[in-house]
Amino acid sequence: DPIKSSTYGIENLKRIVPNILEWTREPQANYRSAQKLHSVLVFLQYYKYLTHVSKNIGGMLRNWVKRDQNEKVYGYPDRETQRSSVQFLHRELFETPEWFIRKDLFPYIGTNSLEGILSIQRFILFDIISHRAYTNLTLFQTMYAGNSYSFSELIDDVEKGIWKELRSKTNISLSRRSLQKAYAERLINFLTSPKFRNPGNFEYLFVSVENLSDFYSIIKAHAQNLMKEIEVAFRIERDELTKWHLKDVLERL
Repeated sequence: DPIKSSTYGIENLKRIVPNILEWTREPQANYRSAQKLHSVLVFLQYYKYLTHVSKNIGGMLRNWVKRDQNEKVYGYPDRETQRSSVQFLHRELFETPEWFIRKDLFPYIGTNSLEGILSIQRFILFDIISHRAYTNLTLFQTMYAGNSYSFSELIDDVEKGIWKELRSKTNISLSRRSLQKAYAERLINFLTSPKFRNPGNFEYLFVSVENLSDFYSIIKAHAQNLMKEIEVAFRIERDELTKWHLKDVLERL
C-alpha cells in the first residue's frame, strides 16, 4: 500500500529533522553534514515518498506476466485509491509541511526550505493536472464505468484543497499563495497553448488528437468557475497581501 508505507516513511522523517544538529555533531566539524542530511537525504527521500503515491493518480498499472499465467497485463488504481492519493498529497504536501521548514535550522544550514518545498509542490501538481492524466482517466472511465475517477473530479478535488481559503474565508499564507499561483500557472499554460492549427494533408496522419478531446473544455470551464470564486473572495477579503494576491491571479487568468 503506497499510501500507508509513504505515511510511515514521512513520519520517520519528521522525527529525524528536529535532531539533525545533534545527530551530526562532531568535534571541530562544521555544519556541512547537517546541511547534507536535511537538504539532500531528507529532501530526496520525502520527494520519493510523495511520488510513490502520486503515481496512483491517472496512472496505469502493468503486470509483466506470461499468457499461461492467465492474468491481466494492464489495469489502473480504482476510484477510492486515486481519491485517497489526492487527499494524501493535500495532507502531506500541499498543506505546508512546517516540519521540514524549521527556523532553528536556518542559521546553521542556510537552506531555503520554502523554495525547495514549492519546487516539489509544483512538479507534482503539474504531473497530476496533465494531458497524460486526462487520457488515462478518460480511458479507464470508458473501459470501467462505475469504478473510475474522472479528470473533472480530479481537478475539483485538487482545487478544493489548494484553494480552500476561498471557502473558509481565512487569510492565505505566503507559502499557500505561492502554491495557488503555481496552480493558476498550470491552467494558464493550457489555456494559452495553441489548440488548433491547419496542417498539410500528409500531416493529418500524425497530428495529436489532444486538441479534439474534452481536455481543454474541462480546463477552461474549471478556470472560469475558479475565477468566479476568487472574485467573490476578493470583494470581502480584508488582509492586504491576500487581496493583492487574489487580484493578481484574477488578472493572470
